[in-house]
Amino acid sequence: MVQNELLDRYLLEISQCRGDSDFHMLFLIRFLYLSEDNELSNGCIQDSKNRIVNTLQSFPFWPKDSTYRNVQFDDIVFWSENHLLMTLSSCFLLRQYVNNPVTRISFPYVGLFESESVGDDMVDEDANDMEGADLETRLLQTYLDAHCLPEFSGMYEAGSAVYLPFSMCALLNIRDFSHVRSLRQRAIRLLHIISHHIALLTPSLLGICNISGHFLI
Repeated sequence: MVQNELLDRYLLEISQCRGDSDFHMLFLIRFLYLSEDNELSNGCIQDSKNRIVNTLQSFPFWPKDSTYRNVQFDDIVFWSENHLLMTLSSCFLLRQYVNNPVTRISFPYVGLFESESVGDDMVDEDANDMEGADLETRLLQTYLDAHCLPEFSGMYEAGSAVYLPFSMCALLNIRDFSHVRSLRQRAIRLLHIISHHIALLTPSLLGICNISGHFLI
């Protein structure tokens, strides 16, 4: 259950467009999807979810046209590899959650190294359905497509001890909750790459991973 004090702080920072807003979103997105909507749900949980949705829907996920002309963008990072992944993935999953009620009670949740499958009650979308997608969703697909290319040389900031957990969380959110198969497949591909190189950098005797530099495909 989300603690009120922590939730209040996260939502305040997101509403003020602070620089660490995208870090907080990752956890709030998981809370939305992992807490089922039904008549037995705790009223406090439902209230928390409503507050999360209302706050996230007002966040400027991408600086476009005049939609957010009065928003202070200075603290939001739109050019960093890690921040782009966190922001765009949270934007996509938020809109999917709001627009598709099935999403709230059903998600694939496949094992990291298992073959991907989709349940019978799962609403799955093919890559062709992305043609009419909004700008942020198309940017997310382009981001994942590029990072899966061998010549792109993997994810550079995933080698950071600070950013690694957040990069993994953003990719896991896509893998666990996206109804678009192409996005899930690319997220799983990048998770495999990162996990493989963590294993290569972890000596069997010491059990310590030296995550510096960047991962190569």
